[in-house]
Amino acid sequence: MEAVKVESYSLYQTFRHNIPEKDLSVIEKKQVESDVNELGYDEKNAFLRLILEHARVADGYESSSGSLPYNGEDTDDGLAFELGNLPRGLRWILLRFLKVCKSQVETEDC
Repeated sequence: MEAVKVESYSLYQTFRHNIPEKDLSVIEKKQVESDVNELGYDEKNAFLRLILEHARVADGYESSSGSLPYNGEDTDDGLAFELGNLPRGLRWILLRFLKVCKSQVETEDC
């Protein structure tokens, strides 16, 4: 896997505030797992960068380590992460991001 240079990512800063103390509901978790499969290339790249930025900010992750945070895997289909391995706060950030992506797609269809 090629190291990804991780710098401060402003999209992460947009979504990281006011994270609820509770975890996502079962329905919200299923929504994240379903919606991520509908993302285009650019959105998937942003999704990955949100994960990497959270790992950098919250856990001191360095992309030069050669491994992915949160037990992520480099598969033939791209990078894969199990939602259950991601921290609660990151799950909320990703849900917020996916809701914005979904609302933009619905708006474009009008």
